[in-house]
Amino acid sequence: MARKKWLYNKNVVITGASSGIGYYIAKILALDFGCNIIGTGRNEQKLINAKNQIDKLLNSQKESKKH
Repeated sequence: MARKKWLYNKNVVITGASSGIGYYIAKILALDFGCNIIGTGRNEQKLINAKNQIDKLLNSQKESKKH
């Protein structure tokens, strides 16, 4: 856990965050490391979908920690 603390609440810019490797890196950094993601991509709708998916996962993670 000590390894992850230095990234907590840091802003990270990820290009290609709407799919593929960029999406999975964004997801890992947001869920496991607590980073704030600034994602870029060529397709706005795909970026919105990726953001919504990650937000949904973050919310379910927060809910599971409450119980």
